[in-house]
Amino acid sequence: ASLTGTAFDPNGVQSIRVGQSDLAIQKGTSQTIDLKVDLEPGQSAIQVELADGFGNTTRALLDLTQKSGSAKPFGAIRVAALGFDPRWLVGAGASAPRIEFLGVTSPQKVYIEDPYIDGRVYDPNGVEEISFNGERLPIPKGTDLYFGRVAGPLESGTHTIEVTARNSAGYSSTNSLTLLVKLLTELQSNQQLAVALPDFEVIGEAGSEAVSANMKTNLVGVISERNRFTLVESDRLSEVFVEQRIGFSEASQTRYQPGVHRRLTTADLVLDGELIVRRNSLQLAIYIVDVKTGSIEGIVDVMGAGRTETILRDMAIGISRKL
Repeated sequence: ASLTGTAFDPNGVQSIRVGQSDLAIQKGTSQTIDLKVDLEPGQSAIQVELADGFGNTTRALLDLTQKSGSAKPFGAIRVAALGFDPRWLVGAGASAPRIEFLGVTSPQKVYIEDPYIDGRVYDPNGVEEISFNGERLPIPKGTDLYFGRVAGPLESGTHTIEVTARNSAGYSSTNSLTLLVKLLTELQSNQQLAVALPDFEVIGEAGSEAVSANMKTNLVGVISERNRFTLVESDRLSEVFVEQRIGFSEASQTRYQPGVHRRLTTADLVLDGELIVRRNSLQLAIYIVDVKTGSIEGIVDVMGAGRTETILRDMAIGISRKL
Protein backbone atom coordinates (compact mmCIF):
# COMPACT_ATOMS: atom_id res chain seq x y z
CA ALA A 1 0.00 0.00 0.00
CA SER A 2 1.12 3.59 -0.54
CA LEU A 3 0.92 6.47 1.91
CA THR A 4 1.23 9.97 0.50
CA GLY A 5 0.45 13.28 2.14
CA THR A 6 1.62 16.03 4.49
CA ALA A 7 2.22 16.27 8.22
CA PHE A 8 1.75 19.79 9.58
CA ASP A 9 2.11 21.53 12.94
CA PRO A 10 2.51 25.30 13.53
CA ASN A 11 5.11 24.56 16.22
CA GLY A 12 7.23 22.51 13.83
CA VAL A 13 7.24 18.82 12.99
CA GLN A 14 9.92 17.17 15.12
CA SER A 15 9.53 13.54 14.06
CA ILE A 16 7.36 11.17 12.03
CA ARG A 17 7.14 7.45 12.66
CA VAL A 18 5.22 5.09 10.39
CA GLY A 19 4.92 1.66 11.95
CA GLN A 20 8.35 0.97 13.42
CA SER A 21 10.23 3.23 11.00
CA ASP A 22 11.36 6.79 11.74
CA LEU A 23 11.30 8.96 8.64
CA ALA A 24 14.16 11.28 7.75
CA ILE A 25 12.74 14.82 7.82
CA GLN A 26 13.92 18.41 7.55
CA LYS A 27 13.18 21.20 10.01
CA GLY A 28 9.95 23.02 9.29
CA THR A 29 6.24 23.24 10.00
CA SER A 30 5.23 20.76 7.29
CA GLN A 31 6.66 17.52 5.96
CA THR A 32 5.75 15.55 2.85
CA ILE A 33 5.14 11.83 3.23
CA ASP A 34 5.43 9.57 0.19
CA LEU A 35 6.34 5.96 0.84
CA LYS A 36 5.35 2.37 0.29
CA VAL A 37 4.00 0.50 3.30
CA ASP A 38 4.56 -3.25 3.52
CA LEU A 39 1.61 -4.84 5.28
CA GLU A 40 1.71 -8.24 6.90
CA PRO A 41 -0.86 -10.82 5.76
CA GLY A 42 -4.19 -9.87 7.28
CA GLN A 43 -2.96 -6.41 8.26
CA SER A 44 -5.12 -3.51 7.07
CA ALA A 45 -3.92 -0.58 9.19
CA ILE A 46 -0.66 1.18 10.08
CA GLN A 47 0.14 3.37 13.08
CA VAL A 48 1.47 6.85 12.38
CA GLU A 49 2.99 8.94 15.17
CA LEU A 50 3.80 12.66 14.92
CA ALA A 51 5.73 14.85 17.39
CA ASP A 52 5.81 18.64 17.32
CA GLY A 53 8.49 21.10 18.40
CA PHE A 54 7.35 20.95 22.03
CA GLY A 55 7.56 17.18 22.13
CA ASN A 56 3.78 16.71 22.04
CA THR A 57 2.84 13.51 20.23
CA THR A 58 -0.26 12.23 18.51
CA ARG A 59 -0.87 8.72 17.23
CA ALA A 60 -3.44 7.38 14.82
CA LEU A 61 -4.14 3.93 13.47
CA LEU A 62 -4.82 4.55 9.78
CA ASP A 63 -7.00 2.04 7.96
CA LEU A 64 -5.42 1.70 4.51
CA THR A 65 -8.40 -0.18 3.13
CA GLN A 66 -10.77 2.79 3.41
CA LYS A 67 -11.25 4.90 0.33
CA SER A 68 -12.24 7.93 2.43
CA GLY A 69 -13.08 8.83 5.96
CA SER A 70 -11.40 10.19 9.04
CA ALA A 71 -10.07 8.88 12.31
CA LYS A 72 -11.52 9.93 15.63
CA PRO A 73 -10.04 13.13 17.10
CA PHE A 74 -7.15 12.63 19.51
CA GLY A 75 -7.49 15.34 22.16
CA ALA A 76 -6.96 18.66 20.46
CA ILE A 77 -5.01 17.05 17.62
CA ARG A 78 -6.77 15.55 14.64
CA VAL A 79 -5.25 12.99 12.30
CA ALA A 80 -7.20 12.03 9.18
CA ALA A 81 -6.66 9.81 6.15
CA LEU A 82 -8.50 11.12 3.10
CA GLY A 83 -8.79 9.69 -0.38
CA PHE A 84 -7.52 6.43 -1.76
CA ASP A 85 -4.83 7.24 -4.28
CA PRO A 86 -2.92 9.26 -3.30
CA ARG A 87 -3.59 9.17 0.42
CA TRP A 88 -3.44 12.47 2.31
CA LEU A 89 -2.30 12.60 5.92
CA VAL A 90 -3.02 15.82 7.82
CA GLY A 91 -2.09 16.54 11.44
CA ALA A 92 -3.40 19.75 12.98
CA GLY A 93 -1.53 20.38 16.23
CA ALA A 94 -2.18 22.15 19.51
CA SER A 95 0.49 23.72 21.69
CA ALA A 96 1.35 22.56 25.17
CA PRO A 97 0.83 25.03 28.06
CA ARG A 98 3.04 28.12 28.18
CA ILE A 99 4.94 28.53 31.46
CA GLU A 100 6.51 31.81 32.58
CA PHE A 101 8.52 32.73 35.67
CA LEU A 102 7.68 36.25 36.83
CA GLY A 103 10.25 38.78 37.98
CA VAL A 104 13.28 36.54 37.48
CA THR A 105 15.60 35.52 34.68
CA SER A 106 17.57 32.31 34.40
CA PRO A 107 20.17 32.05 35.83
CA GLN A 108 18.96 34.14 38.79
CA LYS A 109 21.23 35.11 41.69
CA VAL A 110 19.59 34.93 45.12
CA TYR A 111 20.97 35.57 48.58
CA ILE A 112 18.37 33.84 50.72
CA GLU A 113 17.82 30.17 51.39
CA ASP A 114 14.10 30.12 50.65
CA PRO A 115 13.26 32.38 47.69
CA TYR A 116 9.62 32.80 46.67
CA ILE A 117 8.99 31.92 43.02
CA ASP A 118 6.04 33.41 41.14
CA GLY A 119 4.85 32.25 37.74
CA ARG A 120 2.07 32.03 35.21
CA VAL A 121 0.68 29.17 33.11
CA TYR A 122 -1.48 29.79 30.05
CA ASP A 123 -3.26 27.39 27.72
CA PRO A 124 -6.37 28.16 25.64
CA ASN A 125 -7.55 24.57 26.10
CA GLY A 126 -7.54 24.87 29.89
CA VAL A 127 -4.83 24.15 32.47
CA GLU A 128 -5.46 20.86 34.26
CA GLU A 129 -2.33 20.43 36.37
CA ILE A 130 0.70 22.39 37.58
CA SER A 131 3.62 20.72 39.37
CA PHE A 132 6.43 22.57 41.16
CA ASN A 133 9.56 20.42 41.49
CA GLY A 134 7.37 17.33 41.32
CA GLU A 135 4.79 18.61 43.83
CA ARG A 136 1.32 19.03 42.40
CA LEU A 137 -0.16 22.44 43.24
CA PRO A 138 -3.82 23.02 44.09
CA ILE A 139 -5.26 25.13 41.26
CA PRO A 140 -8.68 26.28 40.11
CA LYS A 141 -9.97 25.56 36.63
CA GLY A 142 -8.98 28.11 34.02
CA THR A 143 -6.91 28.98 30.98
CA ASP A 144 -4.68 31.64 32.58
CA LEU A 145 -3.42 30.73 36.07
CA TYR A 146 -0.79 32.11 38.43
CA PHE A 147 1.24 30.11 40.93
CA GLY A 148 3.60 30.92 43.78
CA ARG A 149 5.79 28.63 45.83
CA VAL A 150 8.71 28.78 48.22
CA ALA A 151 11.78 26.99 46.88
CA GLY A 152 13.92 25.68 49.66
CA PRO A 153 15.53 25.65 52.03
CA LEU A 154 18.45 25.79 49.57
CA GLU A 155 22.17 25.60 50.23
CA SER A 156 24.77 27.74 48.50
CA GLY A 157 25.31 26.59 44.93
CA THR A 158 23.34 26.02 41.75
CA HIS A 159 19.77 24.75 41.93
CA THR A 160 17.15 24.03 39.27
CA ILE A 161 13.47 24.79 39.75
CA GLU A 162 11.25 22.82 37.37
CA VAL A 163 7.60 23.58 36.69
CA THR A 164 5.47 21.20 34.61
CA ALA A 165 1.98 21.95 33.33
CA ARG A 166 -0.61 19.77 31.60
CA ASN A 167 -3.60 20.96 29.58
CA SER A 168 -7.06 19.45 29.19
CA ALA A 169 -5.97 17.68 26.00
CA GLY A 170 -3.32 15.77 27.95
CA TYR A 171 -0.26 17.58 26.61
CA SER A 172 2.49 18.75 28.94
CA SER A 173 5.32 21.25 28.91
CA THR A 174 8.16 22.01 31.32
CA ASN A 175 10.08 25.18 32.10
CA SER A 176 13.18 25.35 34.27
CA LEU A 177 14.70 28.17 36.32
CA THR A 178 18.32 28.07 37.45
CA LEU A 179 19.04 29.67 40.81
CA LEU A 180 22.56 30.66 41.83
CA VAL A 181 22.31 30.71 45.62
CA LYS A 182 24.92 32.52 47.69
CA LEU A 183 24.38 32.48 51.44
CA LEU A 184 26.40 34.38 54.00
CA THR A 185 27.22 31.79 56.64
CA GLU A 186 28.09 34.34 59.31
CA LEU A 187 26.97 37.93 59.59
CA GLN A 188 28.68 40.42 61.84
CA SER A 189 26.41 42.56 63.99
CA ASN A 190 27.22 45.62 61.88
CA GLN A 191 26.00 43.79 58.76
CA GLN A 192 22.54 43.19 60.16
CA LEU A 193 19.65 45.59 59.68
CA ALA A 194 18.05 46.92 62.83
CA VAL A 195 14.26 46.74 62.47
CA ALA A 196 11.59 48.35 64.62
CA LEU A 197 7.95 47.21 64.65
CA PRO A 198 5.55 49.54 66.45
CA ASP A 199 2.12 48.21 67.37
CA PHE A 200 -0.09 47.70 64.33
CA GLU A 201 -2.93 50.04 63.56
CA VAL A 202 -6.20 48.07 63.62
CA ILE A 203 -9.05 48.85 61.23
CA GLY A 204 -12.37 47.01 61.24
CA GLU A 205 -14.16 45.05 63.91
CA ALA A 206 -14.02 46.26 67.49
CA GLY A 207 -12.12 44.12 69.95
CA SER A 208 -9.54 42.97 67.39
CA GLU A 209 -6.53 44.12 69.38
CA ALA A 210 -5.80 40.53 70.41
CA VAL A 211 -5.67 39.44 66.76
CA SER A 212 -3.33 42.35 66.02
CA ALA A 213 -1.05 41.43 68.92
CA ASN A 214 -0.90 37.79 67.76
CA MET A 215 -0.16 38.89 64.20
CA LYS A 216 2.69 41.09 65.38
CA THR A 217 4.06 38.28 67.56
CA ASN A 218 4.10 35.95 64.55
CA LEU A 219 5.83 38.53 62.37
CA VAL A 220 8.44 39.25 65.04
CA GLY A 221 9.06 35.52 65.34
CA VAL A 222 9.49 35.00 61.60
CA ILE A 223 11.83 37.98 61.22
CA SER A 224 13.86 36.87 64.25
CA GLU A 225 14.51 33.53 62.55
CA ARG A 226 16.50 35.29 59.83
CA ASN A 227 20.11 36.12 60.57
CA ARG A 228 19.98 39.32 58.53
CA PHE A 229 17.93 41.35 61.00
CA THR A 230 18.14 42.46 64.59
CA LEU A 231 14.99 43.75 66.25
CA VAL A 232 14.67 46.97 68.18
CA GLU A 233 11.97 46.62 70.82
CA SER A 234 8.88 48.67 70.05
CA ASP A 235 8.89 50.43 73.42
CA ARG A 236 12.26 51.98 72.57
CA LEU A 237 10.67 54.00 69.80
CA SER A 238 9.21 56.42 72.34
CA GLU A 239 12.71 57.15 73.57
CA VAL A 240 13.66 58.58 70.18
CA PHE A 241 10.60 60.25 68.69
CA VAL A 242 6.92 60.90 69.08
CA GLU A 243 5.02 58.89 66.50
CA GLN A 244 2.25 60.66 64.66
CA ARG A 245 0.32 58.45 62.32
CA ILE A 246 -1.28 60.91 59.93
CA GLY A 247 -2.90 58.44 57.54
CA PHE A 248 -1.54 57.26 54.23
CA SER A 249 -1.50 59.83 51.43
CA GLU A 250 -0.45 58.85 47.92
CA ALA A 251 0.43 62.47 47.22
CA SER A 252 2.93 62.77 50.05
CA GLN A 253 3.79 59.08 50.46
CA THR A 254 4.01 59.91 54.15
CA ARG A 255 2.74 58.12 57.21
CA TYR A 256 4.91 59.69 59.89
CA GLN A 257 5.76 63.25 60.84
CA PRO A 258 9.27 63.08 62.30
CA GLY A 259 10.80 65.89 64.30
CA VAL A 260 13.16 68.33 62.64
CA HIS A 261 16.76 67.05 62.31
CA ARG A 262 15.74 63.81 63.94
CA ARG A 263 15.65 60.17 62.98
CA LEU A 264 12.45 58.31 63.67
CA THR A 265 14.28 55.62 65.60
CA THR A 266 17.71 54.18 66.22
CA ALA A 267 16.73 51.32 63.89
CA ASP A 268 17.69 51.23 60.22
CA LEU A 269 14.07 50.94 59.16
CA VAL A 270 10.56 50.82 60.57
CA LEU A 271 7.99 48.24 59.54
CA ASP A 272 4.66 49.79 60.41
CA GLY A 273 1.63 47.52 60.14
CA GLU A 274 -1.98 48.24 59.27
CA LEU A 275 -4.26 45.30 60.02
CA ILE A 276 -7.72 45.29 58.44
CA VAL A 277 -9.99 42.86 60.28
CA ARG A 278 -13.11 41.52 58.61
CA ARG A 279 -15.51 38.82 59.71
CA ASN A 280 -13.92 36.01 57.69
CA SER A 281 -10.59 37.42 56.56
CA LEU A 282 -7.56 39.48 57.49
CA GLN A 283 -5.42 41.86 55.47
CA LEU A 284 -2.04 43.06 56.71
CA ALA A 285 -0.23 45.92 54.99
CA ILE A 286 3.35 46.62 56.04
CA TYR A 287 4.68 50.11 55.35
CA ILE A 288 8.47 50.29 54.98
CA VAL A 289 9.24 53.70 56.46
CA ASP A 290 12.35 55.81 55.91
CA VAL A 291 13.74 56.59 59.36
CA LYS A 292 15.01 60.04 58.36
CA THR A 293 12.11 61.49 56.41
CA GLY A 294 9.13 59.40 57.45
CA SER A 295 8.30 58.72 53.81
CA ILE A 296 7.07 55.31 52.71
CA GLU A 297 9.65 53.42 50.67
CA GLY A 298 7.45 50.43 49.95
CA ILE A 299 4.22 48.66 50.82
CA VAL A 300 3.84 44.89 51.10
CA ASP A 301 0.51 43.27 51.90
CA VAL A 302 -0.98 39.81 52.26
CA MET A 303 -4.46 38.45 52.87
CA GLY A 304 -5.65 35.43 54.80
CA ALA A 305 -8.99 33.65 55.10
CA GLY A 306 -9.62 33.15 58.80
CA ARG A 307 -7.91 34.08 62.06
CA THR A 308 -6.28 30.88 63.28
CA GLU A 309 -2.68 30.76 64.44
CA THR A 310 -1.81 28.87 61.26
CA ILE A 311 -3.26 31.66 59.11
CA LEU A 312 -1.43 34.33 61.12
CA ARG A 313 1.82 32.41 60.79
CA ASP A 314 1.35 31.92 57.04
CA MET A 315 0.65 35.64 56.59
CA ALA A 316 3.77 36.53 58.56
CA ILE A 317 5.86 34.18 56.43
CA GLY A 318 4.39 35.71 53.28
CA ILE A 319 5.34 39.21 54.45
CA SER A 320 8.90 38.18 55.33
CA ARG A 321 9.38 36.40 51.99
CA LYS A 322 8.38 39.47 50.02
CA LEU A 323 10.42 41.85 52.14
